Amino acid sequence: MNLSSRKRPKVSYVTANSKVYIELNGKIPTWQTGFSCIECAKIFVKNHDLSAATENAIKYSQDDFEWIVDTYDFEHDTGNIWVKRNGNTTYILQPDITDIILNVETEDDSDVFVGLDNVIERLDEDFEDIFESVVLRSASERGSVFAASSKEISKNMVRVKSSNIWSYTINIKDIKDKTGDVYVQFKGRNGGPADVYVYYDVPVRVWRNWIVYPSKGAYFWKYIRNNYKYSKLTGNKRGVLPNAVN
Repeated sequence: MNLSSRKRPKVSYVTANSKVYIELNGKIPTWQTGFSCIECAKIFVKNHDLSAATENAIKYSQDDFEWIVDTYDFEHDTGNIWVKRNGNTTYILQPDITDIILNVETEDDSDVFVGLDNVIERLDEDFEDIFESVVLRSASERGSVFAASSKEISKNMVRVKSSNIWSYTINIKDIKDKTGDVYVQFKGRNGGPADVYVYYDVPVRVWRNWIVYPSKGAYFWKYIRNNYKYSKLTGNKRGVLPNAVN
């Protein structure tokens, strides 16, 4: 099955087992794991280019690519090629039909990284200092708290501009730790603050990327929601996803 077409596919939504799935041209692609609500699925559709979607892959969003270019200070070279130079190393960034490709060239060797996650992971390794000020800022100005009580955490939740997330923060027991517990408060149906969740042992690198990422909701659904154990702290405290800690 090939869901790719030269025009945008027909998008519809179906519900099964308390999850919402996106149908492209009447079929559910294998890359989809399901969303907790139809609003979440619609946000995903809004933030991704589905015109080149296949059964097994979806094109990265333009926001993803622009975020990499802006965050790591790439400069446009020619055509669809962006370049960054650091000493004797040259980083060549290029969007493909369904993926992002990074070539890292040195005087003696070259490596190729394909896919959004692999590209960001490699750039993070080489340019980790880019985020150091963000981490420190998040600890004081952006509401992150260290070894805090639940009451202190709730006071330090930071409001964000998002269609489905009201606020968030991270709790890190020690400044040297590489992981922390991320607290997220979602928006309710009326647009106001709703339930609070905690996601355990989230890498600080993931948190760094989230607080500077342009689309808070899109990043959460893609990199956090299904990837870490979580607990629901308010309302009906029973989690519905496989990674829930009830």
